[in-house]
Amino acid sequence: MIKLFKTSYQTTTSYPEATSPPSSLHQIPCSPPFDTFPFRTWLSIYKKWQKLCSLNSTSSLELNHKHFTSSGYQNLLKDLLQFSKSHSLHHQVKKFEFRFEGHDRRLRLNFSILERIFKEAFPHLEALSLSFTNVQTIIHKDVQSLMVAIGRQLTRLKELKLKFEGCPLWDGNMGMFGSKETGNYLRITRLELNLTNCSFIKNKGFDVLFHSFTRALSKLVELKLNFSKTGIDDLNLDKLMSLINKRLVHLEALELDFTGCKNIRGSSLSSSGDESGPKLTKLSLIFDSCADFADKGLSAVTSLADKHQATIKNFCLSLTKCQNITDTGIEILSEGFLKSSTNLKEVVLDLGLCPKITDKGLKVLSCGVGRLEKLEKLGINLFACNQISDKGVKILGEEIQGKLKNLVDLNLDFLYVNNVSKMMLNNLVVMFNGIKKHSINFI
Repeated sequence: MIKLFKTSYQTTTSYPEATSPPSSLHQIPCSPPFDTFPFRTWLSIYKKWQKLCSLNSTSSLELNHKHFTSSGYQNLLKDLLQFSKSHSLHHQVKKFEFRFEGHDRRLRLNFSILERIFKEAFPHLEALSLSFTNVQTIIHKDVQSLMVAIGRQLTRLKELKLKFEGCPLWDGNMGMFGSKETGNYLRITRLELNLTNCSFIKNKGFDVLFHSFTRALSKLVELKLNFSKTGIDDLNLDKLMSLINKRLVHLEALELDFTGCKNIRGSSLSSSGDESGPKLTKLSLIFDSCADFADKGLSAVTSLADKHQATIKNFCLSLTKCQNITDTGIEILSEGFLKSSTNLKEVVLDLGLCPKITDKGLKVLSCGVGRLEKLEKLGINLFACNQISDKGVKILGEEIQGKLKNLVDLNLDFLYVNNVSKMMLNNLVVMFNGIKKHSINFI
């Protein structure tokens, strides 16, 4: 991988010349000079070294930059285009990662240069990652043209990651996958879409997004959606799950992140699903700081996971700061999904800052985890769950030690659990010394 890092597009009058060229591409110190050199200067140094380097192993290119002016942004991408052509990277680079952080509200991004890069520099890309953070000038036509460019030029693309964190996207942008010029060409199997803090998107926009991408990308095997701090609600979630079940029948891995979503209760997670839907092997659900997510939502999570109990091997559930979760919800999860999913190999449960969970809930959870005889990796976070005591922790330790014989990776977090003694926690450390990789966190 070549990594090109740029913090600001500025000029400099002097720089230290390289005393000797590197013996191989991997020895080129890409990051240090990029902190002080302008891109064109860095290229001149690189070209001198390039004569003694081989690019045969170059399959990945990463470009990160921020605090640019509009002209600086344009010049950087033009330089990249020229550089890739002159060094024949177009046949070699299979993965391109572009991260842009903008703070200047006057900055105008022209995605047409990216289209030229896709077409002329990296037409053989198989994986593309585009990240835009706090770029305030993205408009409807920008997003549409970007997606059309990807669809037209990158016909070999298998993996696509898009991040628009803190960007003022609205309902009109959400048809990004709806164009025939995009959907007819895209053959990707892995999609990651991050809309964190895109607060202008309303119900209509989410519906358009869900309909467009599930229709255009029916071959998806892996899907990650991050809607943190957006206005998405249970009605949108119901529509999403229904479309996934109906259209994404090849899906194997699903990750949904609703951190800080005030309108999510999770009750619609289990409202759809039948035998003809996808067979998930990996399920990750994140509801951190969802104030209204309670036991009813946990019941829906259990029902959703139950539908995939025959195939699911990796399960992650994060409920940090969901302060309405009680022992009842933990019992539903433990006596439902955990009891019936005997093929699980990895379980991660984050229950930090859930103050209503007591020893009773932890006991039921421990028994549920203890039934997972094939489990190889287990993580449980009980950060600041102050109704838990030595009694509950002891039962958890005994269940893990006595029944999980295949466990090779264990992570337990008891930070700021004030009612658990250090003696008990030190006993856990000794108890799990035989596990190849283990971490017991406490103060």
